[in-house]
Amino acid sequence: MAQVLIIQDQQPNQVEKFIREDVWDSIYNYTQNNIITKEKIKVGLAYGSDVQLGTTVLLSCLAADKEILMEPEPIVLFDDFGDSSLLFSINFYINHSFRVLKIKSRIRYIIDSKFQENNIKIPFPQKRCSLI
Repeated sequence: MAQVLIIQDQQPNQVEKFIREDVWDSIYNYTQNNIITKEKIKVGLAYGSDVQLGTTVLLSCLAADKEILMEPEPIVLFDDFGDSSLLFSINFYINHSFRVLKIKSRIRYIIDSKFQENNIKIPFPQKRCSLI
């Protein structure tokens, strides 16, 4: 079980009782750096896209950034069929929690560039309204 630390390394006994286990994935301690953290970027591919090519391209985007750790190995998951797109998530690890926003932004730029090179489209939501 995870441990909660507060100022001066005090360990509160009651706090852990109120935090459910599934919440821990979304809690970060940004006061510590050089600790490996798991990160995620969600990406939608247009229906009709080659999902194997999309997966390969997404993994190559992670390999292109030197701050992404290759151990534990990054993974691309095909999460679901969305309303407007095929939903994927790229899961990877970094050891610079203070730099997470810059790293994620840089990865998104790489994804956009590589998707354009490989003619992979990121769809946008569309709603159709018919008047009778």
